[in-house]
Amino acid sequence: MTSDYEILKDPIHGYIQVLDHERSIIDSPIFQRLRRIKQNTGVYYVYPGATHDRFSHSLGVMHIAGVFAENLLEKIPNLSYPKKKKYYYLMRLWGLTHDIGHGPFSHTFDDIVFGPKYNTDHEKFGAKILRECTQLPRIVRPETGIEISMNEVASLFEVKSVEEWPLKKRIGKSGIKEAIFYYICRGAYSADIIDFLLRDSYFTGAGYGNIDWKRLVFSSIPMKDKVVLDPRGEEAFDSLLLARLFMFSAVYYHRTTRAAIKVITQFLNEAAPRLEYFKKYIENVDNFKDLDEDSLLFNPYLTDSLYGKERLLRRHSYI
Repeated sequence: MTSDYEILKDPIHGYIQVLDHERSIIDSPIFQRLRRIKQNTGVYYVYPGATHDRFSHSLGVMHIAGVFAENLLEKIPNLSYPKKKKYYYLMRLWGLTHDIGHGPFSHTFDDIVFGPKYNTDHEKFGAKILRECTQLPRIVRPETGIEISMNEVASLFEVKSVEEWPLKKRIGKSGIKEAIFYYICRGAYSADIIDFLLRDSYFTGAGYGNIDWKRLVFSSIPMKDKVVLDPRGEEAFDSLLLARLFMFSAVYYHRTTRAAIKVITQFLNEAAPRLEYFKKYIENVDNFKDLDEDSLLFNPYLTDSLYGKERLLRRHSYI
């Protein structure tokens, strides 16, 4: 029997179903922290509506990943119910937790702290959180006879190419391999890419998010170890590529966005040595729940930092 669930209202997807075992993760302090990490660093200085967070984005990616997985699995013949449902739940868990390792100011934190000091990034650190955080369950059991460990989910974060993908077996008795799920997570139209384009376009008001993502998903066909797109989905794919191009040009690489990121970079460069490169948060992942953007901006040890002053006065020397 399927887990009990709740329904959340989302401005992008309408309604998102949240299952009981997913709520045990969502309600944890380490996940709730994502409410305090903006989805786009610096973009809200150009587009004031872009104050949305990685919490809502993670729920959206979970939703898309589930729809995507369900569609691919329906096209694999003679697949047992438990096998089918485990893949479905696994992909949703990946989508839900894929950004759990992001630090304050997201990718800028990767560039200034995670990479240079710890030789890691938000994905590898997210895997560490799933394996070590005492606030999260070690194993979830969505249905009787189906269980998924946090280690299984974490292993999906630590790859940069399909060759490194940890799932390699045949799916049931078919000729389809588990590598198809790589494309849900990291393909050209992954669940992550689809949601951030839709969500960022909506909250910035940029207007480039008219992507028929369900047509893309329903036109996707599992074939051996790949996912191929039916020609009937070509226009939807083209619209996604154009949306991505225009969003990077008009939003992510906007000159004022880049200026704001320069100021934020300077702030992090000042903050990191004063706070011992965030050692207490990174060595003990349970403490990471307390590290967010406002906790830095209002940290008493950083009151004389350039960015802290400029941000509070709503004035930027570069903008």
